[in-house]
Amino acid sequence: MSSAQYFAIAPFAVLVIAPVIVMLAIAVRRRHSTCLWITVAMLMLTLGLLWPAATGVPVQVTPLLVVDRFALFYIALTVLITAVITVVGLSCLAREESQPEEYYVLLLLAAAGASVMAASTHFASFYLGLEVLSVSQYSLVAYFRRDRRGTEAGLKYLILAAASAAFLLFGMALVYAELGTMQFDALAHATPAQTSNKVVLLGWP
Repeated sequence: MSSAQYFAIAPFAVLVIAPVIVMLAIAVRRRHSTCLWITVAMLMLTLGLLWPAATGVPVQVTPLLVVDRFALFYIALTVLITAVITVVGLSCLAREESQPEEYYVLLLLAAAGASVMAASTHFASFYLGLEVLSVSQYSLVAYFRRDRRGTEAGLKYLILAAASAAFLLFGMALVYAELGTMQFDALAHATPAQTSNKVVLLGWP
């Protein structure tokens, strides 16, 4: 890998490693403030790594991911929103949960999934990012165990997400069967005759 590729993949690496670090901190000692500061520090580190990544864009990191200014903008937006949610939810967590540390693991996983979606150039990476984001989200919805409405909403979200994922995968399969590719750039350059195919129109997400 070139230096530009290393810089481009660094923000993703931090977002993927961050939940592991938080889990290790929980395993050593449960302490809300420790997990909070680790989460904020990792988010700020990710934000800081976006600047060197921007110097060499666009960069094809893997066949599934391309880091360009569009991806960097949405990754930065995701990280900033996650940081705001982390700080804003602090008082609510302390009030509602006696052991709220796993909340930060789910929050970081959701940020990682959304970031992968922003840089995806293939249906496979897009779907994996979407699933990581979705699983984290319906876990967050039902995170407050004493809130019956949250538990109900999380269960409904789980059922809806499972059904939606099945339809999405079936649509991807139909598109691939007719066009022979799941790369976004190849699909964008498909001919009008290919895109007007009934099977493609049926499977188009």
